[in-house]
Amino acid sequence: MRSVVLALILALSSSACGYGFRSKSNPWANRGVRKVYIPMLINNSLKAGIEVPFTSAFVKEFSRGNRLRVVTDESDADARVVGTITSFDSEINSFTSVPQLAPNDVGAQALSDMVVASEYVAKANIQVQLVAKGGAVLWMQVFNRPKIYPAGNRFGLQGSTSALINASQEALALDNIAGFIASDVYDTMLEAF
Repeated sequence: MRSVVLALILALSSSACGYGFRSKSNPWANRGVRKVYIPMLINNSLKAGIEVPFTSAFVKEFSRGNRLRVVTDESDADARVVGTITSFDSEINSFTSVPQLAPNDVGAQALSDMVVASEYVAKANIQVQLVAKGGAVLWMQVFNRPKIYPAGNRFGLQGSTSALINASQEALALDNIAGFIASDVYDTMLEAF
């Protein structure tokens, strides 16, 4: 029985299916990096304000991880985790016809040639660097993540969409993307060796 359990653990830890064990050690410690400062990410995208949820997600993920200590004063840090949001955009991913939104509405049937967005896809691209106190770049990688989210179709008014609902769905997608990218950055940076 023990050999079966051991074989299963070894198979899962070496498989490429995403399962594995997170090391508790800091691979950057031998390069003098034990404490990091995370400044506000630089937003070079056309979407104003998205640096805030991304920075929050980075701080949360790195603080939760316990392998590097996040400090609030840059002078206390051994290195900085610097991120640049190079792009963020949302575009229509799929359409639906107005009659499909309200199949029992006779008025909707008259608009059979009209289509509206049924879902969007948001995508973010971020370049992240680990920069030593002296300015040397210790590590750098680009991360991107898409997220599909529903369009805000207003079922009472066929053929219309709600900008407020779309904006809130996009904000939820943005938070989701930020969390996943922060997790990807943390895992990749600390498994770099």
